[in-house]
Amino acid sequence: MSGAAVSKKAPQTAIREKAPTKAPAGCASLLTARSWKWAVGETVTFVATAGDSGQMSSPLNNGTWECDGPRTVTLRWNLLGFVDRLTISADGRRVSGTNNLGQAISFSAR
Repeated sequence: MSGAAVSKKAPQTAIREKAPTKAPAGCASLLTARSWKWAVGETVTFVATAGDSGQMSSPLNNGTWECDGPRTVTLRWNLLGFVDRLTISADGRRVSGTNNLGQAISFSAR
């Protein structure tokens, strides 16, 4: 027998790529994905103008909004100067909180 070296290869293991995970929807994407039925029956729409902030409008009022966190938002209405601090529900279909007078505010996705 000759002294020929026998090469041993390490077993190859299959590398599984993880499927891309969908990032959780943030405040801006949740607000701008649909129109909303406000408590008084009007439809409010949100448009992002600078990432996590933008403009909102309804037939009776308009203003600005800004995300304070992944599911929290502050709305500043032009008419009467109301400021609403709201939380978006886990399913992204309801928003609730209080205004600057401490009154309860809520609305739902259309």
